[in-house]
Amino acid sequence: MRTRKRHCKGKTWASSSDKPNLKDFLEKNRAVIFSSGFEVDVTILFGSKFCSELKSRLPESYDNLLRCSEKLKQRINGFRLGRLMKDTMVKELKIVTYGQLKYFFCKTMALLFGDYLLSTSESQNLAGICASALLGNVGADEFEVTLFKQRLSFCDQLPVKCRFNVRSNVFSFVYLFLMKIARKTFYFTKNRCEQRVLYLKHLWQKAIAEGLHKSGAVFVEDATNGRKLHVIPKRGGCRPVVSGFGRSEKDTMAIVATVLEVLIDRTGSSADIRLKSFPQFFESYKIFIDRNKENQLFWGTADITNCFGSVNLEKLKQRLRQLLFPERTFYVGKGLVTKNARGKVIYRAGVTRTGIQNTLQKLKARTLFIREVKTGDAYNIIINEALGQTFDFKNKKLKFSDGLLQGHPLSPVLTQFWLSLFENRIGPVTDQLFIKRYVDDYLLVGTDKTSIVKVLEYLNSQKILNWDNVKVDFEYDLCASADLIRWCGFVFDKTDNHVSIDYQRYKDKTFCYPLFPSPNQRLALSAFQRSLGYTVSYYVAIFRKCLRQSLNQNSDINRFVYFIYKAVFGRLLAKHRLETKQKNTETDETRNWKSGQIIKKGYGNGRRDWRQSDLTGVAWNVCVCMNV
Repeated sequence: MRTRKRHCKGKTWASSSDKPNLKDFLEKNRAVIFSSGFEVDVTILFGSKFCSELKSRLPESYDNLLRCSEKLKQRINGFRLGRLMKDTMVKELKIVTYGQLKYFFCKTMALLFGDYLLSTSESQNLAGICASALLGNVGADEFEVTLFKQRLSFCDQLPVKCRFNVRSNVFSFVYLFLMKIARKTFYFTKNRCEQRVLYLKHLWQKAIAEGLHKSGAVFVEDATNGRKLHVIPKRGGCRPVVSGFGRSEKDTMAIVATVLEVLIDRTGSSADIRLKSFPQFFESYKIFIDRNKENQLFWGTADITNCFGSVNLEKLKQRLRQLLFPERTFYVGKGLVTKNARGKVIYRAGVTRTGIQNTLQKLKARTLFIREVKTGDAYNIIINEALGQTFDFKNKKLKFSDGLLQGHPLSPVLTQFWLSLFENRIGPVTDQLFIKRYVDDYLLVGTDKTSIVKVLEYLNSQKILNWDNVKVDFEYDLCASADLIRWCGFVFDKTDNHVSIDYQRYKDKTFCYPLFPSPNQRLALSAFQRSLGYTVSYYVAIFRKCLRQSLNQNSDINRFVYFIYKAVFGRLLAKHRLETKQKNTETDETRNWKSGQIIKKGYGNGRRDWRQSDLTGVAWNVCVCMNV
C-alpha cells in the first residue's frame, strides 16, 4: 500500500498560491479592483486553494479571515475621499511632494486596514514604498522585491511555507487600492525630462479650464486633423501645447520656416535686435562697451506677456500676404553635419540650386535633398496648418480664436515675424543703446536713460510687454545692491562690465535634467533606497538555494553572483562581468578598473547610482574570493 510522505502537508500548503508576481496579479485582478463596486473576496487576496485548506484545517482562523474581509468591505464602501483630502492635502496648485503623498497613503491605510490587517509601522513602511514608486520612477523589479520582502504580523499565525505567498497577495491588494485612490485624487503627468509629477486633480482641472478660457479656447464640432492638445502647468495658469506631427510634416514645415527666416532677415533692423547666436551677441556687446568706456551706463530688462498667445492672427495674415506676394521661388536644402555620432540637421534657403549646394559644401554637410518652394505654396501651408486649427483635447474639440500654440513647428518663426513688425520701428533709437531680444526677454543697455524709457513705453503701447517683469536701474551710483544684472542665464557686472555664466541658476535647476532628479524625487529615491536593503538571512537563503547541489557547479555560482550584482550594480555591470571570457586570468586591479569604467559609462562620471548600497563592497569581495 502506498503511503503519503510526511512532508506532503508542507508541499500542499506551499502550492496553495501561485508564484508571487506583481504584474500578473495586477493584470488578472484589474477588472475586479477597478470596478465601480469594488467587491472584496478572500480568494482574491489569498487564493482559492489556501482558503479551502485553511477552512478544513483551521476553521477559527478562516472565520476570522472572513470577518476581516467583511470589515474591509464595509470600510471601503464607507470610504470618504473628500474628508481625507481635507485633512491631508493643502489646496494649492503645486506639485504634490513626497511627504504629502506618503502621509496621504498612510492615512488611507489607517482608515481601511488599521487595527486588524496592518499595524501603524507597517502602514508607514508601505506608504513610503508606494510613494517612492510613484514619484521616484523606480524599476518594476526593484519595486516588486522591496514590496514583497516586507513582513506582516498578520501572517505570523499562518504556516511558514504559506507566509510569503499570502503576504505578497495582501501587498498587491493594498497597492492596487492605493493606486486606485491615487488615480482618483491626483493628476499624473511628466515634465520635459520624462519625470513623473503629481497634482491635485480637482485643482488641476479648474486651472486647465481657467487657462483655456484665458487663451481664447472654445469648444466646437468641427473636424480635426489629428493634432492633439496637451496642457502643462505654469505660473498663474497653464500652457497649451500641440503635438502629433509626422516626419514628412515636420520636413515640410521646416522648409517653410527656412524661407520665412530668409525673408524676415531682409525686412530691416529687427535682425539686429534678435539674438541668433551667443558668440555674435558677445562680440556686439564688447564693441558697444568699448565704445562707451567713459560714459555712464543704464540697464533694463523686460519680458513679453504671453509671447505666443499674444499674436493677432488677422493682422498676421495681412502681413504674411504682403511678405510672400508677389510669388517668388526659393530652393531649400537639407543637410546633415556629422561632427559627432548623432549629427546635426540644418536647412538653408536661396534663390538658386547651385548656391544651396555650395553653401552645404562649405558647411561640410551631406546633402539630403534640395526642393523648390514657391512663396504662394508656403502661404497656403501656413494658413491651413498653423492658423485657426481645431485640436483634440480629452475627447473634445477645441479651437483658439487668437494666438499661436507652443509645440507647433511654425509657431517660433511666425512669432518672430510678428515681433519684427514692432521692432523695425525701434531703429532710430538703437543708435543710443544696445538692445537684444532672446525669444521673449529683452536686454537694454544705454548711455541715456531716456532711450530706454522710450523703448519700454513703445513696447507697452503695443500691449506686448509684461510690465511686472520690467527691471530698470537708473540710479547707478546709489544701487550698490544691484551691481549684478541677471538675464537669460548670464550675469552682467556693472562695475567692470564683465559677463559671466549664472552658475547659481543652473545649480538651482539641475533637477530639470534626467541625470539630476528633482528634490522631490531625490527624497523618494533615498527612501526607496533605505527600504531596498536586504537582511542577512535573505542572502543566506539565496546562497543555500543556489549551492544546494554542489559547490563545483559554475552555473549555480554564476546565478548567485548575477543576483548579487543585479541588486548592487544593476543589469549592465552584472551582464558584463558574467559574459567576460577572460575573467579567470584577469587581476584584481584590472577587474576594479573595468567595473569603474562600466559604472561611469552607465550612470555618469563621478556619480554613484542610487541602487548602490553599502553591500557593494561585500558583494565585490565575495565575487573576488569565488574567482568569478
